[in-house]
Amino acid sequence: MKFNAWLLDVSVHGSEAILAIKTNEGERVEVRDAFYPYFYVILKGNAEEIAWYVSQHPHVARVTEEQKYAQVLRQEKEPVLKVEVESTRYFQRVIIDVKKVPGVAELAETRMPNYLKYCFEKRLTFFSFYEWECTENRRLKRIQNIPQTRFPSLNTAYLQGGETGVLQTPHEAILLQPEALEAMLREKNVDVLFTLNGDAFLKPFSKTHAFHGVQLKHGIHIDLQKDLGIDIYAEGEGARLTPENVLAFGTARLERIMELSQTACAKAAIVSRVSPGRLNTYLHMMAAKRKDYLIPDSKKLVERPKTLRLLKSLDKGGTIFYPEPGVYENVAKFDFSSMYPSIIVNYNISPETLHCDNASQFLIVPEALWRIRTDAQGIIPQGIQHVLEKRLLLKKMAKTEKDSRLREAYTTRQKALKNILVTCFGYLGFNNFVFSNVECKECVILFGRVILQRAKDIAESMHLKIVYGIVDSLFITGGSDAQYAAYQKRVSEEIGIELDLEGIFQRIVFPSAKDASGTANKYYGITRDGKLEARGIKWRHSDACVLVKRFQYQAMMHLLNEPWETARKNAEKLLKEYSRTRWPLPDYAVHMALRKPLQEYRANAAHVRAAKQLKEEALSIAFVHTVHGPLPLVRAKAEEIDREKYAYLLQQSLEELIRVPLAFVANVPSVALEVTPRNEGPRNAGGNKQRLYKD
Repeated sequence: MKFNAWLLDVSVHGSEAILAIKTNEGERVEVRDAFYPYFYVILKGNAEEIAWYVSQHPHVARVTEEQKYAQVLRQEKEPVLKVEVESTRYFQRVIIDVKKVPGVAELAETRMPNYLKYCFEKRLTFFSFYEWECTENRRLKRIQNIPQTRFPSLNTAYLQGGETGVLQTPHEAILLQPEALEAMLREKNVDVLFTLNGDAFLKPFSKTHAFHGVQLKHGIHIDLQKDLGIDIYAEGEGARLTPENVLAFGTARLERIMELSQTACAKAAIVSRVSPGRLNTYLHMMAAKRKDYLIPDSKKLVERPKTLRLLKSLDKGGTIFYPEPGVYENVAKFDFSSMYPSIIVNYNISPETLHCDNASQFLIVPEALWRIRTDAQGIIPQGIQHVLEKRLLLKKMAKTEKDSRLREAYTTRQKALKNILVTCFGYLGFNNFVFSNVECKECVILFGRVILQRAKDIAESMHLKIVYGIVDSLFITGGSDAQYAAYQKRVSEEIGIELDLEGIFQRIVFPSAKDASGTANKYYGITRDGKLEARGIKWRHSDACVLVKRFQYQAMMHLLNEPWETARKNAEKLLKEYSRTRWPLPDYAVHMALRKPLQEYRANAAHVRAAKQLKEEALSIAFVHTVHGPLPLVRAKAEEIDREKYAYLLQQSLEELIRVPLAFVANVPSVALEVTPRNEGPRNAGGNKQRLYKD
């Protein structure tokens, strides 16, 4: 029998893989395939002799000699033994016994999930479309990929926890006991179950537990509270999530989960519970397996000794051209598209390609003078290139798609891939990443500094002035639209990384630090299309209340539309008005998402203290500062508002806007623009932090 279907899930039990698939007709079925769980033996003795000893184990099904790259830094393949165990039941017992066999140096891939091994061997990825050929009893005979850009349409439901749960589908709500959940999911043909903190209330009733969250036999369980907590770009989404809209909210986020699951070859339930950095591990495991590298059980790469001169150079982090505090006009903002991931791919930066002194083709790392081989693509670049290309394709599809629903889905998916790209650089130096090597991370920084300096030199050669630059962004003034376009084209061609013109500011302000010096990642300005963009100020902070954000927005409108001294006086008048006015209670509220259960918070921050006073745990909290401390908005009273606290917060928010030396604003004319506010979460930049770029 043949049919077409999407792959939803894979699990390995005993000596077979169980594949959950969704057919074109909407039916969820299971297909089974023979598969022995396995691991590898790295040898220090005679291969034939060791293979014979291992094969005598009562629970070993087969021992095969293969040629693999046993260590990441070894440039030649060597003989290793693949040990297949007759059942998952005996897997750990066999590992313990094989370690004791004389001539065994070490084991590899004992910790890799067996479902990953099966997917890697069969070259399967989740939520991909395949042609299946099976026997009458649904044993797999053959499988072939059919390229498909869309994802399957899945049946979803929401379970509200409690002693008696409520299972809500798009058509009905059903009361049921948690222990009856599995049977109901099967009866209703539910593919994806959403919960709010379901990992906590489902745990006593689940027969099986995945390492990450509760694992259901029938259906994929997505705990939306966990999913929001690990999504870098979920700023503010938790505040919009309520028990009434969970099903619609979760269905929209499902596109993100399916995209990351397919790209990293990780189960959907795991994707929604692990950090984006962990997805890098799965991604690079897949790349390594396809290049015949064994996956080590633990990291073994160590940093080489360095001179003091080199250490000082490497410790500088990304390049920053600090701005001269002041008010500027006609400033173009340029960003390198996915700069650090592109550097990794373009310069082939990977542990096994670095320090290859005998390579026939290589390039030299600036300042460090290390060699990187270029005649063979490395593990890390291969994994990252796949994500870069896929994101670029999705962005193009979103631009050309006429169907608004599909366009929104493509946009959601390409943004999901940013979670991987934005962490791939920092993960290169993460100690627990089996392929991490801090020297690879240092190579990226060194190339990045050279690239930004080269972009600055090109601008100056074209008689343009650099106002501000940080890691992968440049703010340039002094040119016409044609000059900015010519600059964009020249830099993209010479450097080999696409430089995007993000917009042109009609006016932009770079406030100074308290010591009157320039400061990184703090500015606000109006673009030509009438949008307000800001970084590093209260208007962008999630811990600023509605009142402070509204005041700062109105103050910025004065400062960006009027002569500076007039605007400053008007802003100070506005401050007095805001400070003495008694505003409605909700205006004092700070809205913050709770990205994890309260007991997991270590710092006793204001929003945590307020949330602990609620009867039930929530996904977000609205609280106010009162004379009694932070209180939930629902429990606060207007007469208890700490007015001195809010007056101080308003004063602070104005000071950070007007801290500009007068010498830099004397000749700035006024402009008249209608501005539409745009709320975006803050992004970290600079130094050695993981989020060193915005694309």
